[in-house]
Amino acid sequence: MCKLWPNRDMWSARCLPAKKDEEYYGHDYLDASRGFRNGRSICWSQMREMTTEDYYELDLGKKRVIRSIKFVDNGDGYPKKYKLLLDYNGDGRKFEEYGIYNGPIQISFTKPMKIVALRIEIVETKPEPLGNRGLPAWSIFDIEIIEVRFGLFNKFYEKLIKE
Repeated sequence: MCKLWPNRDMWSARCLPAKKDEEYYGHDYLDASRGFRNGRSICWSQMREMTTEDYYELDLGKKRVIRSIKFVDNGDGYPKKYKLLLDYNGDGRKFEEYGIYNGPIQISFTKPMKIVALRIEIVETKPEPLGNRGLPAWSIFDIEIIEVRFGLFNKFYEKLIKE
């Protein structure tokens, strides 16, 4: 299948690994990069209560000029507060803190940012809406990134990176 630019073929991801004694250790949903390998949506989950140790790291494979980032979730599977860290050069995972935000995970930059990777770290967990099951699992169903490109006569346009 031929894919038009831009796409997610070069993306990879990682997260806090599951511990061997956790109930769902080895489950397919715990693989942070699985959606990028088979051209479908991400469908990733920690499959346990979220903690402030949790992170999700996304490597875009090359420098990209990004306007916005949105992590699509199931409606309540996101942290109450999170930290966004950016890797501008791709040289050995040197992330710099960009800011702390309230969930859900959706950031629009005031000016486009040239980055190679990003990392989301949970700062504060969000209680289960029903209040009787503890904390929800952190889940990501898809990631939407708007990339800025320059075209003819230096006019820029924005493109949603899909598939």
